[in-house]
Amino acid sequence: MDIKYGFPRISSVSQALHGMDIDYLLNAFIMSMNGELLYQKDIADIRMMLQGEQSTIVDVVLLSTDGQLYYGGFTLLPSSQNPGWKKADKNLPPVSLLPVKRGDKWGFIDVTGKEVIPFVFDQIRDRKTPFKNGIEAVKQRDKWGYINLAGEWVLPPEWSSAKNFRGELAAVNDKVSFLTVEWGFIDRQGSTVIRPRKLPFAAFFSDGLCQVLENDLTGFMNTKGEIVISCKYYDAKEFTEGLASVQLEKNGKYGYIDRTGKTILPYHYSSAYPFYDGRALVSTDDGSFIIDKQGDIKATFEETPAHTFFAKQRVVNDRIRASRDGKYGFMDGSGKLVIPIQYVDAKSFFGDGLIGVTLTGIKGKGNEKEGGWFFIDKDGNTVIKETFEQISRFSEGRCWVKRNGKWGLIDTDGKLLTYLKYNIMPTPFRNGVSRVTLEVDSGGLLPEIFYAYVSRDGLIIWEP
Repeated sequence: MDIKYGFPRISSVSQALHGMDIDYLLNAFIMSMNGELLYQKDIADIRMMLQGEQSTIVDVVLLSTDGQLYYGGFTLLPSSQNPGWKKADKNLPPVSLLPVKRGDKWGFIDVTGKEVIPFVFDQIRDRKTPFKNGIEAVKQRDKWGYINLAGEWVLPPEWSSAKNFRGELAAVNDKVSFLTVEWGFIDRQGSTVIRPRKLPFAAFFSDGLCQVLENDLTGFMNTKGEIVISCKYYDAKEFTEGLASVQLEKNGKYGYIDRTGKTILPYHYSSAYPFYDGRALVSTDDGSFIIDKQGDIKATFEETPAHTFFAKQRVVNDRIRASRDGKYGFMDGSGKLVIPIQYVDAKSFFGDGLIGVTLTGIKGKGNEKEGGWFFIDKDGNTVIKETFEQISRFSEGRCWVKRNGKWGLIDTDGKLLTYLKYNIMPTPFRNGVSRVTLEVDSGGLLPEIFYAYVSRDGLIIWEP
């Protein structure tokens, strides 16, 4: 057996990534056979990026929920579920860097609160999951550039705005406003690969193609900037697994095309979402369905799915929120109703096998209901019966809950681990930490906002 870092090699990315739970496995390195770092991305991005790479021999190094690096095998699970896993080589690059602000400058700390990259940046592009590709877009002295995990400039700041790299390309522009729709693309050497042009908002390369606009119609260009699918669609989703849903007529039906622009599935869907794991969610006048790439129906929903990110949701929890007459329940992956439609509101995603629902909540801020929130499992059994005004979702065995207008932390038994003290809902836990928002009276009309990080025990790791 081939061994590296003292652990066995994974023989197939597709085989290794099959069935992974993205609630647990948050980041991954894709290493080449000689140990070169090829990719460092979210699990969801890796699944999409490496679809069909059955013959590629690579190593996958995962960052588990306890913040340690592990070397995977065919079945990739959290370390708590796989006692055979061991810690990987300490020389592997760290990825658990947290963006923090001190005064008016941003820097990065590790999960212990130690400063790793000094506070010298005006802005950071991704404040939630930085360094997905090993480098991060940051702003200094009114210009954007890219730094690596050591804080060194990989590409010095020279752009008015810049997005993070996805694969080998990043979108940049020389205009003042980030909201501009004219973007060019650079490679990792900073060379312009694609001249600035009009793109749909938030467009990006997927399956080697990116949406592009001409006369308000959408087409697709390749990584050389060549338009390979003409701009003739009124709407178009990104390519996944070689297919994209498009709308050929204004307010018309959707169909699916391949990467050459050939129509693969005809235009008869009222809505059509991207393919994941060979299946997609579509709807017609007759209802909502799961189809395969041949257009064959694999599941018919007994109720209407209430969440458009069906495929990613199912990968995580195999439960799909359903709605009818303003109330909610849950279906399984085959479309069968398994938890009755009875709740006046329900969260979209399970975390740690639990999800929040309410039978009595009334409309609060936004669209969600306030009051009466409790937790059920995937079979609809009540697990935490105590009710809360509002809740987050469970991640890494912890969940933020609101009572008497303040947020505190509970475990999966419903035990309160901290005082109820935060005014604003903290973020779900990721790599053992959660970001909390602190409000400080500055004497002005509004309080000044600062961010801090807490551990799973609710202890402050870092505060400004």
